[in-house]
Amino acid sequence: MREPGQGISVQKGLIIRAKKSEKFSKILNIISCVKSSICVVYYSRYLAKAFAEEIMEQENAAVEAFRREFTDTINQLIVYVPYFKKNKASDVSTSYDGKYGKSSLKFPVFDGTLMDFVKKAQSTNLIDRNYPYVYSRNQIKTHEKELQLIKKATIRDTGILKGIFSKYVLEGRTKSNRWAEGVEYGIYLAVIEKLKEILDFYKNV
Repeated sequence: MREPGQGISVQKGLIIRAKKSEKFSKILNIISCVKSSICVVYYSRYLAKAFAEEIMEQENAAVEAFRREFTDTINQLIVYVPYFKKNKASDVSTSYDGKYGKSSLKFPVFDGTLMDFVKKAQSTNLIDRNYPYVYSRNQIKTHEKELQLIKKATIRDTGILKGIFSKYVLEGRTKSNRWAEGVEYGIYLAVIEKLKEILDFYKNV
């Protein structure tokens, strides 16, 4: 038989235990939550590091591919930079009226250095015969857009550089003014200097 007040004591004990159990459960939940947060932070950092390493590997691969593909080409064409800085269309092209005086048929006569450049350029890996696709894909319709794209080009935009360059090299064979335009609007100069800029930027990578 229970002593007077014993029942109340037992009830109090149960209540205290229940409260302790509830507190303990909350503590466990907090610990679990903290562990989860730490895990989230840890794996977030791990994934960020892995992602950064992957980007770095891709960048290094792109740099190596660029060097292999364009170093020789840049070295071949960089010698023409002073020529393009100095000359305009009127300096590199004149109209020929014919041996026996003026006629209705005129055709341009190009400077020997420009023709030497064109011949050399045609044999490089800068030539892309699918250049019209580059123009349509990038909606290039003006000389301003051409120069804008060349100026902001990065190592991943060599396709654009090749497309624009190719137009002014290949179309000169069927459109008599195209080679002179490449000089006049600074297309040849801009592409060569951009390629050299990219090569120099990754020189120590």
